[in-house]
Amino acid sequence: MAIELHLPPGKTTTIQLLTRVVGSDTPGAAVGSPIPGVPDGTNKSLYQYTLGAYATGDYWGQLSGVSNPNGPSFPIRNGLAYIGFSWAVVDAIAPVAPTAPPALAGLCNVVVAVTFNGAPVAGAKVSCYLEEKNNTIISGYLASREVGEGVTDAAGYCVLTLIQQGQFSRGGTYVLKAYDESGKILQDRRVTVPNVTSCNADVLVDVL
Repeated sequence: MAIELHLPPGKTTTIQLLTRVVGSDTPGAAVGSPIPGVPDGTNKSLYQYTLGAYATGDYWGQLSGVSNPNGPSFPIRNGLAYIGFSWAVVDAIAPVAPTAPPALAGLCNVVVAVTFNGAPVAGAKVSCYLEEKNNTIISGYLASREVGEGVTDAAGYCVLTLIQQGQFSRGGTYVLKAYDESGKILQDRRVTVPNVTSCNADVLVDVL
């Protein structure tokens, strides 16, 4: 993962990552050492700052070597620099999906994103139930037909815990639906759950 910035050519530049404290507009302590900018071999005004040693997430970035004094710090989220934007704007335009909690063996935490015309839908009701009445589960899980439901957060996400397809010897098809606050159906899918402990809903296998 690397930050890419278009800057005047011929500069020796670095970016220093700084911690972000949610709710504060003040950059925190330095994270690691300054990262040198490497000019692209073809486009000399394009610089790359490699973040391979750093965890993905939120940072402030301080660019040095372009102006004197340096310009203000700027938000960085998952390797993308948002120069000139506040964190409030970044949180609105680039929301972070919730981290699914650890699941028990044989279960999968599914992160569901609900959107309408490309915009996240907050407060949408999401329900998921086993379609068949007579599912056979080899690991002995108690599977009611109504498996789970949730309500999306401000970024349009919720997490449902479902049974992996590999735990069924018969059945295992879920009906996944999402409704907006007026009751309009936004999603309606018949799916099976992969044999993983967590995934996004877009990788569920559709059953035709």
